[in-house]
Amino acid sequence: MRTVLGYRGGAAIGWASVRILAINFGLVAATTAGCGSHAGVGDDGGVGGAAGEVGDVSDAFDAVLDASAIDASPTDLANDRSTTDGAFADRSAIDLAGDAVADPSDAADGFDPGAICVGLGKVEDPRGCSGANLCDGAGNCVSRFTLFPITTRLNTASQPNLFRIVVGPDDNLWFTDIEAVGRMTLDGINQEFPLPGDPFDIATGSDGNLWFSEENDNVVGRLLLNGTQRELPRVAGRPKSPRGIVTGPDGNLWFADFDAILQMTTAGAVTTFPVPTPVPYATDIVVGPDGNLWFTEQVGKIGRITPAGAITEFTVPETPMTSSSSLVFGITAGPDGNLWFTEPEPNKIGRITPSGTITDFPVLTANSGVSHIAAGPDGNIWFIENTVSRIGRITPAGVVTELAPPTANAWLGNAIAAGPDGAIWIGQFSPAGSSGPYQAWLVRIQP
Repeated sequence: MRTVLGYRGGAAIGWASVRILAINFGLVAATTAGCGSHAGVGDDGGVGGAAGEVGDVSDAFDAVLDASAIDASPTDLANDRSTTDGAFADRSAIDLAGDAVADPSDAADGFDPGAICVGLGKVEDPRGCSGANLCDGAGNCVSRFTLFPITTRLNTASQPNLFRIVVGPDDNLWFTDIEAVGRMTLDGINQEFPLPGDPFDIATGSDGNLWFSEENDNVVGRLLLNGTQRELPRVAGRPKSPRGIVTGPDGNLWFADFDAILQMTTAGAVTTFPVPTPVPYATDIVVGPDGNLWFTEQVGKIGRITPAGAITEFTVPETPMTSSSSLVFGITAGPDGNLWFTEPEPNKIGRITPSGTITDFPVLTANSGVSHIAAGPDGNIWFIENTVSRIGRITPAGVVTELAPPTANAWLGNAIAAGPDGAIWIGQFSPAGSSGPYQAWLVRIQP
């Protein structure tokens, strides 16, 4: 049986099946004196905490603003580094220039971020909370993060499957989990809604609802904002095995269905466009900057389909391909007008122009299991390295940076997306082999 990234025919879920790790949740639970009761643990200077942060007396300015559920910024300028905090500045932010080097901007609070940001990993919040900064291998503080625990998981006895995140029509984060779709507000309030099967992907429809694909059950369904769901019946044997799903420029749903691309109206009428390559394992799909839809084929090709259904395929220059190859997986539209995609087996990030020119960029860590990918609000492209549990970032020029995840010994899910708040959101959860109940979080990363 062919085993490929993200195809859950057996017990494996993506690349996660190759690793069994111990888990330590101490960082997540840490709320020492002065940290308050954060809805999101850590502090990225964004909205968070809600009413639970009242009484965060270690930071005089926060103690005032928390009553209105705002976590310092934007009134607290410079991401909690302003002297507006007085003597109680939490000093957990990165250097304003992001360079981890003392400069005049550091003088405001007398804090040199270079003194604590050393090596690939995470910088602990000096107040004793979970963590504030992610660092790269050169010792530079790159971004701030906040952990938002998914407290309403419906199936804590099973390992989570945080496979996708999307911004919903209500500007909340919607994500897939094992036998559920979840919703999380930007301040960490969350709820999960049950599904009969395991959702693979989720998208916002032109009708103001959420639409999801269930690969194993061979169905596509609609989810209302109140959690009411309806699974559409199969039509003439379709869908076969639906994966990536997106709303096209024509207002219809488009999804990758193993050996075809399907167009579906919000009323459920399906049109099938077979992929020319036999058994291509069509996986992910996105709207391109040219008004066409672009999709990945795990056999090593990128496909382009017009709204009228004309398909063109472009071969990724990687050989040889074996019966278990997974040469191409996730895809996203970049800020540079090109498409960016992940190449798990050759361990690269690919870029393809709308005219079909492909360029590859090696990932720093070998056998990293690059999976899903998303354009970030900072003008870069962010991706998940599932096997080695790292977060990757690549500039439009091809410069790659890797970051360790916020919580050690936890798995990164495949889910990654740009939020409506100028941040990158990813999924993280306790791994297989750890004892239940399983825990999961969405992580807000502020570039």
